[in-house]
Amino acid sequence: IVKGLAWTAVGGVTLDVEACIMDGKGEITLTGQLGDVMKESAIVALGYIRSKASEYGIDKELFENKDIQSCLSDIKQQLAEDDITTNNFKDKVVADIMKKAEDVSKEVCTFENKEYILEALTHSSYSNENKNYKFNERLEFLGDSVLSIVISDYLFKTEENLPEGELTKLRANIVCEESLCEVASEINLGEYLLLGRGEEATGGRERISILADALEAVIAAIYLDGGLEEARRFIFKYMEEIIEDSIKGKIFRDYKTYLQEVLQSKGEQHIWYKLVEEKGPDHNKRFVMQVGINDEVLGVGEGKSKKDAEQVAAKSALKLLKF
Repeated sequence: IVKGLAWTAVGGVTLDVEACIMDGKGEITLTGQLGDVMKESAIVALGYIRSKASEYGIDKELFENKDIQSCLSDIKQQLAEDDITTNNFKDKVVADIMKKAEDVSKEVCTFENKEYILEALTHSSYSNENKNYKFNERLEFLGDSVLSIVISDYLFKTEENLPEGELTKLRANIVCEESLCEVASEINLGEYLLLGRGEEATGGRERISILADALEAVIAAIYLDGGLEEARRFIFKYMEEIIEDSIKGKIFRDYKTYLQEVLQSKGEQHIWYKLVEEKGPDHNKRFVMQVGINDEVLGVGEGKSKKDAEQVAAKSALKLLKF
């Protein structure tokens, strides 16, 4: 059972856990000479099976006020009595993960190939811990392009009087992280994501960048499985209101222009933007920008491009200036 737990939690590591106790609240305290990695693995492994206890038919009372050896011994005995082996425990975990793909499929569209949507739901942090799973960054790349061509095509055909510059601004307003995050939240996408321990613990399911990237990956999965028209159908089903409100000017996200107007009205002329950090691999870069006047930093922002990061920084500055 420990092998099964470790496979789930840390991608195939086999644990030899000693001198562990759990208090009455189910919290794990480690004593004895365990290495740091072993300790972290033990915490995740025991925490995982406790969280899944009722689902897998394990009595939670087995965890209360026992040392680790007694705890594991009792769990193993119950599993043996119920004819649950390590291998079919792993099958249950895989089935649990695939259920996420099934649930998202019901929410967004019907997938012929569930592997596409499973990859779209898998964050790199989860893949790092579970090497058998592809993460979704390549799909993000494709989904970004699919979304862009669908929105560009629509705006080109419907907004015949707008010049190239205005069409570009309008498209940017529609496909920005905030818009994508709104849609991801509407379909509860964060609930279905496969995240690593660190991302899970630090609120990754609600993080704007993770949700926006995951939605792009889902769009790519739909495109690969069902073609461009199926992807277009999904985009307009969930983004139609954002598109129309942007066209009507009801959604304002050109924070750079607004900040410039505010500062210039106060007599400030020297407004600057500065790149302070680049993060991530070349195919999935994220940029951190500062905006300020003279020697004063007014805001910091992060985005998938320098322009996106500048918009976020400008928004932060406007908030600081109470606009």
